[in-house]
Amino acid sequence: MRRPSNVRSARWLGQVWLVVLAFSLAASAQRVELEMWSWTSLGGIRYEAIERLVERFNEQHDDIRINLTQKNTAQDELFPAIAAGVGPDLFNGSSSWIGAYSRVGIVADLDKYIERDEEGKSFYDDIHPGVLPAIRHGGSVRALPYNLELYGIYANPIALDEAGVQSPGPGWNWSDLSELGGKLAAVDNDGNFTRAAFGMASVLSTTWTFLGSAGGTLFDPEGRRSALLSDAAVEAFTFMQDLVRSNRLGPMGGEARTMFIDGRAGFFIDGSQRISLFREQGMTAFDVLTPVKGPRGHKHSAIGFIALFVTASGDPAKEEAAWRAAKFLTSSESQAYYNAAVLAFPARLSSVNDPAYRAVLDRDDAIRGWVERVSPYASADGYMGSPGDAEASAVFSREFTRFFDTLPPVRAYLEELDHAINVVLDHAWGAE
Repeated sequence: MRRPSNVRSARWLGQVWLVVLAFSLAASAQRVELEMWSWTSLGGIRYEAIERLVERFNEQHDDIRINLTQKNTAQDELFPAIAAGVGPDLFNGSSSWIGAYSRVGIVADLDKYIERDEEGKSFYDDIHPGVLPAIRHGGSVRALPYNLELYGIYANPIALDEAGVQSPGPGWNWSDLSELGGKLAAVDNDGNFTRAAFGMASVLSTTWTFLGSAGGTLFDPEGRRSALLSDAAVEAFTFMQDLVRSNRLGPMGGEARTMFIDGRAGFFIDGSQRISLFREQGMTAFDVLTPVKGPRGHKHSAIGFIALFVTASGDPAKEEAAWRAAKFLTSSESQAYYNAAVLAFPARLSSVNDPAYRAVLDRDDAIRGWVERVSPYASADGYMGSPGDAEASAVFSREFTRFFDTLPPVRAYLEELDHAINVVLDHAWGAE
């Protein structure tokens, strides 16, 4: 007896469904699942941009899937997780951590992948030269940069105009800076700023600005010893001290930022990442200055950046998949998207000409100012030595804050600071 056609169709559809399910299960079994941790400090629009890039990767790759989680990637939580076998396969974090993470062997050596997939020299030629010393730890690439965060000085043209002060030109120097500060700074009888000259976001960004323009660095080229007993360091800290004493430099932190946004400060020393906050606060009129020239003619901007790390793995297939994910997330196209979204600067030089990023440059004078006026003088060399742990962060914060709060004799202070930093570095690097 012949079966009804609807029964035959149901059986046929069932067989097709079983075949599709079998193929789906086989594909799932072969797919590599990657756990990616994104640093908790990268919140808001920065995390949203990373999420979108991860979604794009997953949409374009059937054999690899990234599972993104926002977690603390500082070593206090990361190291124990990796040791217990529950850490991430790739993660992002501060560029200042590269040395410490490389030293303990938790991040993969990426040279073999770069030589194979990125044609070696062409990859290095496309990375901002100021970043290369930081990502090449011990001669090998241990991290890939997402972006650049440059440090320098903003100007508020409205505040300057009200004070009858002209914004400095590209050749300005320490003498010009001091003169401008004298014209702008005003305090009341209690010593509180009613109008600030050069407000400071933090002690570190300020120190980087003046130490770099003096021709000095925080660390030696290996990032293992302090370089703060140099003549350049003495000049920089003496100059900063003179500026603080005469009210040309200050206030600091949130107070300084608020005064700058409100038009009660002519200048503000901070990083390029501050642009998005200024925009959120409704500030539209601000300029980015060419780095100030120090006594020996140096111009300098310190670079920080968000680094993407591949965790060293005993599973070659897992590490290979993590490399493919990292390569995608830090590609020229991805960096153009990410940095256009967060108003930052790509570390890949070719990203600047990507239509997505070029559109930002064409419409935003501040972004273009950082790229054209500051980026040529930017370098991480000599500024990436922090071991990236809680102890090191506490020492830097405490000691630099002490300088600005107490204004101690410069040479004695630098000797004490040099010793304190070297103790931390020795501990971090395992010195006997």
